[in-house]
Amino acid sequence: MWCGTCHDPHNEPTDPVAYYRAKCLQCHAGTALPEAHPAKTSNCIGCHMPKRDAQDGGHTAFTDHRIQRTPEKGLASEAASIVPWREPPSNLAKRNLGIALIRVGIESKSFKQVAKGYELLTEVQKEFSQDSEMFNALGTALHLAQQYGEAVEAFKLAVRFDPLSSPKEASLGQEYEALGDQEQAERHLEKAMELDSFNLSAAGLLISIYERNGELSKADELSKTLVRLTQGRMGH
Repeated sequence: MWCGTCHDPHNEPTDPVAYYRAKCLQCHAGTALPEAHPAKTSNCIGCHMPKRDAQDGGHTAFTDHRIQRTPEKGLASEAASIVPWREPPSNLAKRNLGIALIRVGIESKSFKQVAKGYELLTEVQKEFSQDSEMFNALGTALHLAQQYGEAVEAFKLAVRFDPLSSPKEASLGQEYEALGDQEQAERHLEKAMELDSFNLSAAGLLISIYERNGELSKADELSKTLVRLTQGRMGH
């Protein structure tokens, strides 16, 4: 196994839990699990690849890539507080903390942290009216709260101010899909693939939408394209 076996290290999946679960089940779909093991619809990486405190002196956490069969207990980072590696300029402090709280809150499944991050960002939103990363974080928090209509508006602004971002286009497509607007979902997911043909989370959702809409030839073509691209990359 190498990094590319499970993911593109340079492209964060739109839905990490579902994406990596699918990766695990590519090999383990037929694995007999102990009776006490969580269902195969649970969060695989939360147990087998948990976040752990970094031991380099920084206030950071990293993903344990050992993929242990029997995970060690009590070592996952609680991320109770977030401290910057370097203090940012004072006008960026609240903005940066808000984004960090949302990211860490999602990783640690702390809705309280996500809500606090969202609150901080709404307080400084007018000061960063063209800040793509801020709108992307707001959209992510709104998605978690199932406020899909508002999330669409946030991701639209994130894309407007960063039009070459494949992950942000994919997030916008995901929100339209959640709202039931398949046409817009397809359009933005296809744009995400144009920007980055290895955006596997976007590809997976797009294939699913194609199949649901009866566009089987499109689904098949995209699947074959991904296989060719993956084989080509591994060949190098």
